[in-house]
Amino acid sequence: MIDDRKYNYTKKGSIKGVEVRGEVILGVLEAMARTVLREISTKNALELLGKCGISEIKQGCWYPLESFISALNQISKEGRANTLKLIGASVVNIAKWPNINTLSEALYSLDVSYHMNHRRDGKELFDSKNGKIIEGKIGHCMIIPPKKGENKVVYINSSFYPCDFDFGMTSELVKKFKPKNCNHFAISRHDIGECKSP
Repeated sequence: MIDDRKYNYTKKGSIKGVEVRGEVILGVLEAMARTVLREISTKNALELLGKCGISEIKQGCWYPLESFISALNQISKEGRANTLKLIGASVVNIAKWPNINTLSEALYSLDVSYHMNHRRDGKELFDSKNGKIIEGKIGHCMIIPPKKGENKVVYINSSFYPCDFDFGMTSELVKKFKPKNCNHFAISRHDIGECKSP
């Protein structure tokens, strides 16, 4: 257990029927092209996506998340040990972060962003009219505020994405938005259950 606090969050359902926006996949491809992941060319990544059932990636279109996760795991196997962490970190650096100035705002925004970019059984999981997340049993990116006198934040990610991808994204987010005089960093550890990385 991370600490003695109890965390209540909706458990994930099956990955079947969950889709991801094309913009997310295109962002990962762009992140790969901008990083030191030269051994995995964009062409090679597109071929792996195609083998997993994703082709002709377009903005505004939806793709099976299970296929995308399978492709990420294949990309990880083709690359080096830190491939998924590097991709996750690069996604943070190419993403637009409007009206976000602090680390807590950035961490809170992850759950909204996660739900905005995924849907279940054709139903989008974020209502942009009222700014509310619609529960779709896809997991959550939760931030647990510090206890009084504590100088840490607990961040729980129960998404479908591989742990290494999530950790790369979260640790880069901490670097990008932490206060200038802060020398602390993200620490990742598994609490209960199996690792989602290959």
